[in-house]
Amino acid sequence: MINSHNATFSVYIPLLMTVILSGMTYFHWQYKLKYLYLSGIFFLLVYAILSMILLSYTVDEKPFSATVNNLSPMQFPVSILSITLFFVSVGFFVAQENSFSLFFKIVSSIGILLFMLFGFYSFFFIMAGLASLKSG
Repeated sequence: MINSHNATFSVYIPLLMTVILSGMTYFHWQYKLKYLYLSGIFFLLVYAILSMILLSYTVDEKPFSATVNNLSPMQFPVSILSITLFFVSVGFFVAQENSFSLFFKIVSSIGILLFMLFGFYSFFFIMAGLASLKSG
């Protein structure tokens, strides 16, 4: 049983992203982009499974160091690749549907605005973190 708060970000959110990509795959009509969506689904599922395996073991268990330790280096590249593929897929889906519907134009405008606000918010924390470093 996975009972950690880290499971929300490393297991359940990738599974939610997988459901979103599955819906996009079902509703989209271009076959070239469906391969992008399917590869994103594959890597998100691999990331969720790796996270479930790594979260289900504790550090002091004996088989952890031998078997699960080999999966640990794969988690970071798979996570970066899967999250990047998700955002690229959503971007292509919205850009493709943007030319047909006013709703997607409004959604893409709100998304761009939220992305810019998130960038400013992240920049504040980066600058606050740099100011708090005690280099000396």
